[in-house]
Amino acid sequence: MLFLQEQLGVCQGTKRIRYLTFFAMYISVMAIPKLSFGYRNQNELISSMAELIFVSNIVCGTMMLWLQCPRYAKFIYSLRNFANLVYQDGPFSTSAEYLAGFNRRIHRSTNTYCFCVMWLILFYVLAPIGTSFWIYLTSQLSSGLAVVNGTMEELTPIEFRHHMDHRFYGLQHHTYLPHYLIFTACMTPTVLGVAFTVHMKVLTISSCVSYCEVLLRIVAIEIDNLAHVPAESIHSELAHIIHLHERALQCIADLKVILQPIMLLQFVLCVLTWCAFMLYFVIVGHLDVKLINLGILFLVITIETFSSCFFGTRLSAQGEMLVKTIYSSGWENMPDHEVRRAMQIVLMRAQKPVGIMAGKYCFVDMERFQKMVNYSYSCFIVLKDAF
Repeated sequence: MLFLQEQLGVCQGTKRIRYLTFFAMYISVMAIPKLSFGYRNQNELISSMAELIFVSNIVCGTMMLWLQCPRYAKFIYSLRNFANLVYQDGPFSTSAEYLAGFNRRIHRSTNTYCFCVMWLILFYVLAPIGTSFWIYLTSQLSSGLAVVNGTMEELTPIEFRHHMDHRFYGLQHHTYLPHYLIFTACMTPTVLGVAFTVHMKVLTISSCVSYCEVLLRIVAIEIDNLAHVPAESIHSELAHIIHLHERALQCIADLKVILQPIMLLQFVLCVLTWCAFMLYFVIVGHLDVKLINLGILFLVITIETFSSCFFGTRLSAQGEMLVKTIYSSGWENMPDHEVRRAMQIVLMRAQKPVGIMAGKYCFVDMERFQKMVNYSYSCFIVLKDAF
């Protein structure tokens, strides 16, 4: 995750200029042409607006993360400090083994995810180019046969396939090969940058939320182990637990602030993207490369939103589990009054709901995802009747 952020230029350092360069490319290659030069028909307008909303969610959401780089760097530093505190008890303690196992699992999951989406990216990038050159070669072959046979049949005009449909600074890239090559040379690196960015964003949000969940889980493990701690060490162990809990809550608070504007933008634009894509699918009604590519974009934004809600739900559920762990630890029966009072403090802090939020309006969870799906379908029905 951190490697992807570094390559894209989201993290701190001299490479941050990379993302500004990519953002300028997005403005010049996608945003300005899609908003300024008009469209040939209604289908192209709908698909182009869906693509623009999809890309804007990715690029602008990542720009929000880029702007909050100092706070994000602080969050990563806090995670590392928490891990160091856990490993102080030795690499073979229950908490240390759990954290090491989680690191291995998330590394495998990240690699598997990157391997799977690589094929989607390759298809999305190569399919329009391959189809276009096949159309061109077929047209040239048909034209050559017509000349050899001496026929004067009117040939069907060719039309190239593109990654994203819009006019591009006066180029005739739909029908004229040199202009198509110029357009493709500009669009291909931009599309690759968008693909790189969206999956970096998915992995960043999912991994960060998962790590926050693990922090609470480790606090729960430490509380479970409190019953097996010798009486002479219970005060120091309890102070360690309180310190871990404070660090965990601070990490969650930092992450919530970082993700609030990103998730709010994602929720709003995700609903708009779903509606636009579904409207295009219904209006076109036939399968081609363009429809498949839009289907890939629809799948990607659904995975992005679903993963945020899924891991947000797990984080909130782990917060509730921590409260149950404290209740079931039998803290009220402990003989030491100071220990009981310290456990009360931990319990009071744990009772506050934890999770990530979209703005300051709602928690990001599976219930919110279901409501978004229902609302998107209602909006789609209205749009379908209007068109």
